[in-house]
Amino acid sequence: MKKTFLTLAFAALALMPQALQAKVEHLLPKPQQITVTEGAAPFALGGAVTISYNGGAAQCELLEEFFTQNGCTLGQGGTTVRVDIVDGIDGAYDYELYGYENEAYMLKVTSSGITISAVTNTGVIRAAQTLVQMAEGWDGAAALEAVTIKDWPAFKLRGYMHDVGRSFISADELVKQVELFSRFKVNTFHWHMTENQAWRFEVKAYPELTSSESMTRFAGQYYTQEDCKKVLAAAKKHGMIVVPEIDMPGHSEAFERAMHFGMQTEEGKVVLKKVLDEVCELFADAPYIHIGGDEVSTSADYLNEMIAYVESKGKKCELWNPINGIGQDALNHSLAQMWGTRGYLASGKANIDSRYNYTNHFDVFADLVGIYKSNIYYHEKGTPEVAGSISGCWNDRKVADEKAIMAQNNVWANVIATAERTWIGGGKQYIDNMTNTPANLKADGGHGGVMLPNSGEEYEEFKSWETRFLFHKANSLKNEPIPYVKQTNVRWRITDAFPNGGSETAAFGPEAEGKTASTEMLPEVFTHEGKTYYTGMATGAGIYLAHTWGNSIIDAYYDNPQYNHTAYAWTYVYSPKAQTVGAQIEFQNYSRSEQDGAAPAGKWDHFGSKIWINGKEIAAPAWDNTGVSINSKEVELKNENFPGRTPIKVTLKEGWNKVFLKLPYFNKGYRLKKWMFTCVFTDTEGKDAVEGLIYSPNQCMDEATEIVAAKVSEVKRQMGLYLNDKVGCWPASLGESLNSKIAAIEATYSESKTHAEHEAQVAEIEAAAVAVLASLTAENINKPVAGKTYRMYTPQRGSRYATSYGNGQAVVGEQNPATNASVWKFVVRQDGSYDIKNFHDLTYISPASANNTALNTVKAAPNAGWAVKGASVKGLVTVTSGSAQFNQTNNANQGYKVFNWGGGTNTDDTGCMYQIEEVAVNADEEGAGVPDGIEPPFKTTTIVNGEFAKGTVWYTMQIGASQHIISDNGTADKISLQTSKTDLNAADLWCFVGNAESGYKIYNKQAGATKVLASSTTMNPLSGYGGTGGATYPTLQAEASLPEGYVGAWDLQVSDKLADTEGYFLILHGTQYAVNNFGNVGNLAFWAEGKDAGSTVTFAFAEATLEINAANGEFTASNANKTWHSKWESNQLEGFSLELNANNMQASNGYLNIFSGQTQSCSITLKAPEGAIIYGYGFDYVNSGSGYELTLSVDGKDYKTSGTKKSLKVTDGEARTASFTQKGQNSGVTYSNFMVTVRRSMQEAEPQYEVFTTTTTSVPYRIPAIAQAKNGNLIAVADYRHSGADIGMATNGRIDIHGRISKDNGKTWGDVFPIIEGQGAAAANTNSMYVAFGDPCLVADSESDKVMLLTCSGNVSFPNGQRNNHQGIARFYSEDGGENWGTPVDISESIYEQFDQRADGGIRCMFIGSGKISQSKTVKVGSHYRLYCAPLVKLANGSNVNFVLYSDDFGGTWKVLGGVETSPIPSGGDEPKADELPDGSILISSRTSGGRIYNIYSFTDVAKGEGSWGAAAWSNANNNGTVATSNSTNGEIIFIPVKRVEDQKQMYMMLQSVPLGSGRANVGIYYKALESLNDFMTPDSLAKDWDGRHQASFLGSAYSTMCWQVNNTLAFVYEEETHCNTSRGGYTIIYKNYSIEQITDSAFTYDASSKAEDVVKAGIDSRKIQAGEGKYVGEYKASSVATVDEAVEAYKTAPSAENYVAINKALASADRIEVEEGQMYRLRNISRQNATLYLAPEDTRFTAAASNVMTADQVFTFVPAANKGEFYMYNPNYNLYLGKLVKTETQPVVMNTTENAGTWKFDSKPSGESKVINVNRESGGNDGLHLAGDNTRLVPWTSGAEASQWFIELVKEVPAVVPAEGYVTANLPFAVKLPQGLVAYKAVAPAMVNDVMCMYIEELGTEVVPANTPVVLAGEAGVHMLQFVNLPVAATADSEQGWKGTLRATTLQDQFFALQGDQFVKTTGSIAANKAYYIGDVDVEAMPISLEDGTETGIDELEGENGSVKTEVYDLSGRRVAKPVSGIYVVDGKKVLVK
Repeated sequence: MKKTFLTLAFAALALMPQALQAKVEHLLPKPQQITVTEGAAPFALGGAVTISYNGGAAQCELLEEFFTQNGCTLGQGGTTVRVDIVDGIDGAYDYELYGYENEAYMLKVTSSGITISAVTNTGVIRAAQTLVQMAEGWDGAAALEAVTIKDWPAFKLRGYMHDVGRSFISADELVKQVELFSRFKVNTFHWHMTENQAWRFEVKAYPELTSSESMTRFAGQYYTQEDCKKVLAAAKKHGMIVVPEIDMPGHSEAFERAMHFGMQTEEGKVVLKKVLDEVCELFADAPYIHIGGDEVSTSADYLNEMIAYVESKGKKCELWNPINGIGQDALNHSLAQMWGTRGYLASGKANIDSRYNYTNHFDVFADLVGIYKSNIYYHEKGTPEVAGSISGCWNDRKVADEKAIMAQNNVWANVIATAERTWIGGGKQYIDNMTNTPANLKADGGHGGVMLPNSGEEYEEFKSWETRFLFHKANSLKNEPIPYVKQTNVRWRITDAFPNGGSETAAFGPEAEGKTASTEMLPEVFTHEGKTYYTGMATGAGIYLAHTWGNSIIDAYYDNPQYNHTAYAWTYVYSPKAQTVGAQIEFQNYSRSEQDGAAPAGKWDHFGSKIWINGKEIAAPAWDNTGVSINSKEVELKNENFPGRTPIKVTLKEGWNKVFLKLPYFNKGYRLKKWMFTCVFTDTEGKDAVEGLIYSPNQCMDEATEIVAAKVSEVKRQMGLYLNDKVGCWPASLGESLNSKIAAIEATYSESKTHAEHEAQVAEIEAAAVAVLASLTAENINKPVAGKTYRMYTPQRGSRYATSYGNGQAVVGEQNPATNASVWKFVVRQDGSYDIKNFHDLTYISPASANNTALNTVKAAPNAGWAVKGASVKGLVTVTSGSAQFNQTNNANQGYKVFNWGGGTNTDDTGCMYQIEEVAVNADEEGAGVPDGIEPPFKTTTIVNGEFAKGTVWYTMQIGASQHIISDNGTADKISLQTSKTDLNAADLWCFVGNAESGYKIYNKQAGATKVLASSTTMNPLSGYGGTGGATYPTLQAEASLPEGYVGAWDLQVSDKLADTEGYFLILHGTQYAVNNFGNVGNLAFWAEGKDAGSTVTFAFAEATLEINAANGEFTASNANKTWHSKWESNQLEGFSLELNANNMQASNGYLNIFSGQTQSCSITLKAPEGAIIYGYGFDYVNSGSGYELTLSVDGKDYKTSGTKKSLKVTDGEARTASFTQKGQNSGVTYSNFMVTVRRSMQEAEPQYEVFTTTTTSVPYRIPAIAQAKNGNLIAVADYRHSGADIGMATNGRIDIHGRISKDNGKTWGDVFPIIEGQGAAAANTNSMYVAFGDPCLVADSESDKVMLLTCSGNVSFPNGQRNNHQGIARFYSEDGGENWGTPVDISESIYEQFDQRADGGIRCMFIGSGKISQSKTVKVGSHYRLYCAPLVKLANGSNVNFVLYSDDFGGTWKVLGGVETSPIPSGGDEPKADELPDGSILISSRTSGGRIYNIYSFTDVAKGEGSWGAAAWSNANNNGTVATSNSTNGEIIFIPVKRVEDQKQMYMMLQSVPLGSGRANVGIYYKALESLNDFMTPDSLAKDWDGRHQASFLGSAYSTMCWQVNNTLAFVYEEETHCNTSRGGYTIIYKNYSIEQITDSAFTYDASSKAEDVVKAGIDSRKIQAGEGKYVGEYKASSVATVDEAVEAYKTAPSAENYVAINKALASADRIEVEEGQMYRLRNISRQNATLYLAPEDTRFTAAASNVMTADQVFTFVPAANKGEFYMYNPNYNLYLGKLVKTETQPVVMNTTENAGTWKFDSKPSGESKVINVNRESGGNDGLHLAGDNTRLVPWTSGAEASQWFIELVKEVPAVVPAEGYVTANLPFAVKLPQGLVAYKAVAPAMVNDVMCMYIEELGTEVVPANTPVVLAGEAGVHMLQFVNLPVAATADSEQGWKGTLRATTLQDQFFALQGDQFVKTTGSIAANKAYYIGDVDVEAMPISLEDGTETGIDELEGENGSVKTEVYDLSGRRVAKPVSGIYVVDGKKVLVK
């Protein structure tokens, strides 16, 4: 007899005889169909088996392994196992999914044989996996039941994913998992191999990707390709597909750390494509390659490019869904993996459902139930669009190891549960609440949730899965870390939640008895404050009361869970004996993707959950991470979750034991809060559940009775909710009949009943309940009662309470109804409808609003009333008036107002369904909300979604004459009063909601949006003090549940009790009680008897995060048409603005569009109100329209705009302004989500003096200078710009120079006086020098009272200057310390004349850097100590460079330091400064974007000013230097002797002033300690590693300068927007006086005794040199080492300026490798180490390519140009010259002659690095030959950039590679000398030899092969080096036929003969560079080579019969060879080739 079982009847297999229960009943997943032959003998394992494969079946390794592992022998003559490939399996389901085969199979087992039928070989593997399970777990010898199984998957893709980028699982572990998971029909392993933390896949081409340095977690661990092969082999054997994921372009920080560029760059794409090459080759069997694409700003074009590349490799592409900002239909991938709630079905593609299957967020028990119950994305079986599901394990948070990963994430249970659901299909509902679900699927339903039903089909199905899974856990999975244990027998009773007022200690009904040891059953119903609270039943070891993702997404136990509530749960556990067990307890399951802190010591969680067992409270474990700051996900998750710790040992007594849990719930402690609990008893190791325990809240001893009790409890709770006296519910009398039936059934619990009788009881209850529910109609609901007070809220739409904001205002839905403004009375009208009247302000809700607009309040009763009707959800109502209807909006932009929407008939929209609950209020407070009209001193805000609204402004409240700060001290009983603070935190910040009518609710930032400042209205006296109220303390209370007698709103009254203070009384709403600093005892209290100074509160702005858009402000500076704007001012915070330097701003659709016009850049400045700072800002940005790419320069970094929206964020600002620059031309950027955080500045203002003041109406000042004369006069000077612009930039042009003097070191200043007054345009035609004087620089003589001032003068701007028409240089002298000044003298011509001698034709114009002129402390050659200043010079070609001038006669005459030909800052610089270093060298510091450029001049003769400049070095963020973002201002340098406080070490210090902000803002001073010469010996060492900085200005600020005062402090002056911005062309000039301690935060102090020679001597050994390798230009030669060493030693013996200069001389004369004519070189870029120059195929430009092999085309010679030291760069291989540099990003072309070629000079370092500088570059262009980021293009750039540095390598030879055949052709552009063993031949002509047409060649006859000579080289196989010989280049013959050669790769149209092996073969097409070939009419296909006498060259052997040589053989050196190998030899006097 046979019995057939289908899947749904699978549990019936439990009725099989015990011996056969093996194991069909434990098959997992359940087969689709099973037919068991009852009574038939099984198939015995252990004997001989013969497997036959038929119908094309492939040999199945897994099948054969199964038999051998079960003791069978394979061979002929055994029991037959037949494997057939068939066309189909009857009844099986299948659909198309690329890469996935049909897996259907049929398995028939009898005692005499086994037959497997399958459609594919994969189906055979599935059958084998079923056999493996059937043989599992037998007590003795295994056997296979006699059975027929037909099986197939409902979904073709069933998988799991490991994120090994964030974690690491060893390859061996992965192999094991493949083997075990595949047993359960899992067929896909998604291998996520790359992440931010690490790149784990070995890429042969880029080993740096897997370097330890690039990894931040589990560094050094990755998968070699051999590891991958092991995993792939296991997968193939077990029928599993491996899908590798290389996530791009996001999740790529590890990639960027390794490669130093991003994935979306061109370099990045090149790398990724090479990576994909290796991935596709290695994962050859993978149908898909996953490329990620998620969580990053990218473009469809980028992703489609990578998709196309994957598909070009024969693979399909998989992506995540969603992709940020890109629809799936815009992408060309084939497989979309849905994740999160936003994942959606991508039409036309296959889709994987991974939306909620993220095990890293799962608890162990409840989430698994949800995933198992759920269908797969609303489908019961797969389709071409719904492929299946993958369970993912994402370990964002670090866990210890692979075992912890599997345990903490419960991976085994979750994956295997998913495996069954995807195999069998089905599932009643989808797990979520139809979030982001297509309309056509919504009918199929969601709301599956995570609750396990107490009984029924879903319960039984899950129970069956659990039984089978635990069987396998005990057998095949026994060694795996599986925390899951049996839970379907665990039952709980759970109360409705009680409001706890924010207190975790608040206790309610069940608690008192629940904590006792009594096992008397607790009640099922409780009352609290007049409300009834029911209980219900739940099943499972883990229960969610509210799910992680909220009940709007995932249903849990409570329909509408709320914070600030407490629930209780309990059960009774029957133990058959007293025993010690393990308790697995958990109240918060920590997600492995979060960084939540561990619970406080002694607590189970942050909520205050507790558990008692038999009256004993169970203490929480000691948490490993308690007190540990989880500031990073790298902080390891330890024992927070129960799988990470051993169970707590508890003792169960024999009989019933009570387990009682208290479960508070708050909005704190966790980002992803889980209101949940886990409790189950296991063995003490936590491995398995304790057998024999009964969990029953009803103390039922059998499960059937428990199920009846659960159903009764469910119905009682349901009826209790509906049948009561609440509005919208129904009279309790409707349930009397049902209650009688329930009572009768409860009386039978102790009786013994059959299973059928219990089922009948359940059916009876269900039927009676259905009948009651049917009687509950909308007409017979309870209605509001006149005279009572109610609140109305929408429980299914955010629980928002209708709230009045006063007459004429919209009704708003508030989530926290703390005041009576949310209380309403229903006044019955004559027609039976209601007027709804506000209790607080007596307004009415009017129905007279248009549809879809807000309902408003009115003073008088409206014309029409409201009706209350039943809604579609029982217990809720609708409120309508004709077609008007209440509807709570769900939109923050609408302010959550209550709208008129629904038409009067909508009963099912969640916003239309209201709960009307009665509320008790104090009748005396009715009408207390009538306003008194005070304008508040603050901006109010709102609460949105339980959070403070965007733009909330925070304030401090300070009280009393001492102005104590009112602060939340974190305790529940008081608010503290703090004394003055240096910094504010969230506890000090308050915001305000409400209005004068209803009062202001006051919230604290630290306490959050759920608590308000509230107080009891009872005024208690404070002991020891008079009056009352001193012991009544306002506190922060839960707004939703204020204690009885408390008020949570406040009124304002103006106070005049504090003189000169805008103060207010803060009065408890509805009373006259004002808060008071009662007795100054440190806590906020009251004084009920009156209001005084101690009651006076002041409000001050503290912080706001504001959004910049048109709605939140207005444009206040615009063009005439008001269409373009330059200033936006906030309407949320007075004084906060955004300003541009031009009218370039527009507003559109809530966004800002900012354009860069013809000026090519736009400066954007954020300005805070006075006394505040811009702490941070961020925005999204995207190109406006189809504009060009622009650049945003922010804090020293550049960000490129594009058509893809990107985000940017800046934090930790410290200044009043913050600026960035938008660069580009005639294009725009759209800014959105532009958020700015403004904070009150807590820094104590530094003393300062406004030396020159600029206001909105005054003539503006600019460009300060300062010096102190010997007589003590501190002299400040500045431009006084009547013109409002630079010289030559305005029509009038007048600029004066003003001065001001302080005689007490800056404490006070005399009157402003004019030094010189410009005459403006009136002087233009007389003496143009007098038009304007500006940009002053100043020096005071150290030996006299003489002061010199230099200024620019005239009416020509610097940019427009020409040699014959330029600015003047005006010199002024004062002989009395700056008080009186002589007339100006123009000294410019004497300086310009020196530059006229330049070889390139002189200069156009010059501009001396403003500020300080430096005077030497040591060099006195003439009448005065030497002066140094630095000009900005525009060369004749238009380039801007710098020089240094010096004067030995106090400015009478000037010379150019280092001569006019050599610029210390050749490019990239701007306005410079110069000063003297401690070693006497001269430093130049030049302004540049991002920081400064430095160079140093080393003297070889101080008196003559002779010496040399070093190599300029950039100082910026890249080398921890002086960061000056978008630097457009000059700064100052100075050197001070100091002592370090920490160790008292003496040294020098360098100061450099620059703007610290972006652009012109936040001027400050950088400082660098110069401990030894090593810190400043070279420009590089000086530029890097600065020690710190001090910020002087917190506003817009620009140029600065400084000098050292006689009182040993620093005089610092700078420009600042103190009173107005720069729109009028000026700043206020601020003076500050600093000590070194102030600048360095007391780390250093001034020390005049610090000696410069000590600092120099400390590092003098660094000046010694070492010889280089002798291969790079610039390296020292060995001959010079001793001379320099001797000079250094001499200085060490006798430190002096003379001996130091001697070192410089020795170094200057040291021999170094230089460029020489006639030598050969190749160029290798420093930043791209393998790149060498060669000519690109288009023959128009040079490029660079990576090459480790020396080739002829890389060789250059340098041809001398007209000027000494300048050369043409010539490539002899192509006979071409490198052209000159033109504009940026344009590649130089090549030239055939020197006529227009570039001329080049080389600035080389001893390290071998050289700048390659173009002398005759295009006017204004950059001078450096630069290798662009794509590693191929040569472009102009600043010569100081790293990629503008080259190794110029001297090369003396080129390789020739001879193959095994012994011949290679060559044609080189230079003469070469052959090494021994290599012979050159020239081809003569084809010739017949022994009837064979041969290529006759004859020896060249010389060891030197001339240039351009095609030859055949013959010799021993290998590499032979050909030495260069400097011979004249031979002319090349050009004939159509004959022996020819190539210099570059050439494609020939006609046939030719090319060498292949040892013969010339006829061919067509291309021939490589530097090869020889033959063209001629020879009618053969190949010609062997013949030597000169016509004999064949090839000798196959030279040995006789006995192995001896037949004749004498010599090598080419004449040595006798006993046994020759292959190569050229002399045999019988003739050269022959031995093969």
